[in-house]
Amino acid sequence: MRGGIWRAVSVDLFTDPLFRGNDELVAWLLIVMRYARAFDDADRGLRRGQFRASLAELTRRFQKSVEQDPARRGDARWTVGKTRAFITRLEKHGALSSARSMDETGRPVTLFTVENYEKWQQTERTPNNKPNADRTTNQNAVPVGTPDTPATDRTTNRTQTEQRTERTHRETGSLETGFLETETREKPKARARVVSDETGIEWPEPSSPKFKYPDSYKAMWADWQDASKVCLVTANGKLAAYKQIRRHLKTKTLTLAQLQDATANFLDKYRSSPTLFGAPQPPRFYGKQGEVFEYLQSRKEEDAKPTQRPMRKRWSAPYTAWSCCVTVCEEFDLPIPEKEGRASWEDVQKFHPLVIANASDDHQLRRPPEDLREQVMT
Repeated sequence: MRGGIWRAVSVDLFTDPLFRGNDELVAWLLIVMRYARAFDDADRGLRRGQFRASLAELTRRFQKSVEQDPARRGDARWTVGKTRAFITRLEKHGALSSARSMDETGRPVTLFTVENYEKWQQTERTPNNKPNADRTTNQNAVPVGTPDTPATDRTTNRTQTEQRTERTHRETGSLETGFLETETREKPKARARVVSDETGIEWPEPSSPKFKYPDSYKAMWADWQDASKVCLVTANGKLAAYKQIRRHLKTKTLTLAQLQDATANFLDKYRSSPTLFGAPQPPRFYGKQGEVFEYLQSRKEEDAKPTQRPMRKRWSAPYTAWSCCVTVCEEFDLPIPEKEGRASWEDVQKFHPLVIANASDDHQLRRPPEDLREQVMT
């Protein structure tokens, strides 16, 4: 860990009931340690512990910190409403205050002030480890890494120079301060997030600079667009659907071949019934609990075994299936099984398998063969 700018943080912060989870704890640390000004800024009219930002900017920054956590689990996201509730709770607790303000361009923003910032965040401490009554005014003083020792690079024991560097934060306008080191070292390269399918084709991260959809995904999406022209299927959410497919490939939940086969089976179902409605949009279809898992059976297997298709997927209710099978029996003068009361799925199974296979269902109007009676009676 490199020595540098540091902030005083109480260990009780990690057990404070004010914060409802690690996301809010990280958000508060960002406010205190990154956004709040460490020094007065007369040019922008800000004191120590103050910064200007809109709720939308804070929401975007909080969500970015969540997405950068590789060990995070769950789908909770920062929204403007969630950020507003979090800020309101901090204000009621007395940790933060806010007021309407304007930035340098005249855009309405909020001026936030971290309460008691001046009391605890001192640039210098006395030997007895208590904050000084007067804040040090020397802007070129070297910040201390601990209450009694100067900040040094612990890996090479390099002491920082007293030359200060400054730059303005691109999101909040906060003035970030730093120090030049006597030696520089290269930053480690970020580990590439490579996701590939079973054919070896890479599915890049959507946020990468040279992002392009793989050809296999372009073909799948073209199939969605073609189906939307002939049936009640909508081809919306191209990027969101891509992320869901990429997640399946990354976690190895499904292979590309399975995804392609499920997509074809799903779209064929709605192409064969152009008036059938209720089709989920692509992002939902490929979701964690999406319908993609229901269409993994290949089309060849389905065509080879039409009678093996589950009855509950062909008909919405057992009495509907019973009525369709009775129609076939009456047309070909075939015996009708007996039942008591309202038809159940067990009653439907009493029909001959060929009767069930050739009966019309909710998805397809079937025309039985003319020799159906001979097939059933033999």
